[in-house]
Amino acid sequence: RPDHELVEPFVESVKAHGRTPEFLVTHGASDGRFFADLGIPVVMCQPDGGGIHEDGEWVSLGGIELYNTVLRDYLDRVS
Repeated sequence: RPDHELVEPFVESVKAHGRTPEFLVTHGASDGRFFADLGIPVVMCQPDGGGIHEDGEWVSLGGIELYNTVLRDYLDRVS
């Protein structure tokens, strides 16, 4: 839920660093399903990259830096 008290600060952090978060439900496998089943909000995100689970999978260094910045900003907001 985007309006959850722990998700809202994450959305604010993403927006503060020039990105627009998207909220969608997709099929796939992650441990997030166990938390969601318990009513615990799950946010899944990733740095810029491509070719997930393929030969030639890649991630950009700038994407990793932005990912780190957003996560640190989020932690500052909720601590």
